[in-house]
Amino acid sequence: MKLLVHMLSSGEQLSKKVNKNVELTFGEELPENPQYKILIAGRPPEKFLTASPNLSHLIIPFAGIPRSVRDMMREFPDISLHNIHHNASMTAEMAMSLLLSASKLIPSIDQDFRKQGWESPHRMTPSQVLAGKTALILGFGAIGQEISRMCQGFSLKVKVVRHKGKMEKKGEVELYGSEDLFALLPEADFLIICLPETEKTKGLLQQKELALLPSRATIVNVGRASVIDEKALYNVLANKKIHAAGLDVWYQYPGEEKVSLPAQCPFWELDNVVMSPHRAGRAKEAEEARVEHLARLLNLAAQNKPIPNLVDLFLGY
Repeated sequence: MKLLVHMLSSGEQLSKKVNKNVELTFGEELPENPQYKILIAGRPPEKFLTASPNLSHLIIPFAGIPRSVRDMMREFPDISLHNIHHNASMTAEMAMSLLLSASKLIPSIDQDFRKQGWESPHRMTPSQVLAGKTALILGFGAIGQEISRMCQGFSLKVKVVRHKGKMEKKGEVELYGSEDLFALLPEADFLIICLPETEKTKGLLQQKELALLPSRATIVNVGRASVIDEKALYNVLANKKIHAAGLDVWYQYPGEEKVSLPAQCPFWELDNVVMSPHRAGRAKEAEEARVEHLARLLNLAAQNKPIPNLVDLFLGY
């Protein structure tokens, strides 16, 4: 029996990766007599959710779930929502790149050295050593787990705060519940954020929380900017209350409004901030990885096996 799947974007490469009993249609127009069981779309128009009487699964072809899609899907309780984690390793690599660059202040020292040579006032600025220090990771999904593995490769002690659960050890990693965050922040040499934006994570770290970090701390954010209050983050960096930050996610993005700057606060004026324009998933291998992950989900469905990566609409991930 054929598994009928419709994908709003093109998918020639995906067609080559799926089982023979998966029948794919593509395009932003509804197929004639739609009967698809699975829809692949990042932001599907509502008509695609109502057109097929057989639709039971929506797959978002990337990691995060847009808030508008989450809200809309609550009106369709019979359609399960899934995503893919194809970008976990590349996002984790970006987190580690930002961690190293920010903790060692590489970009600002590089710029000074280019301009002033050996007269650069920052050339003798000491670097932070990672080995033996503590990395506190917020979020333990696919990305958080990959970051944890990489941190251990740098001989960091890894502590993780997840949504819920009592303190336990998983190998060398210490896992905590969200109620332990306040107690753990003063221990964090490196605070790495890989949380999605949800009602509970938005504004999680305000001035009060950031004040608990030691002055030696470096913050890395590859999750969502809104997890940290913008003004509070800018102030602790501008006033050198913490060592540095490496940021790949931002408070303003181009869209319907003409936005050219990534934030209202001038982070770009600070020499202890490493800025990256949301590039974690922009790897040459990203599209190939996306296709592989999508094909895996479809092939499991074609074998009547459960589709992984089920999203809880109320938790947001």
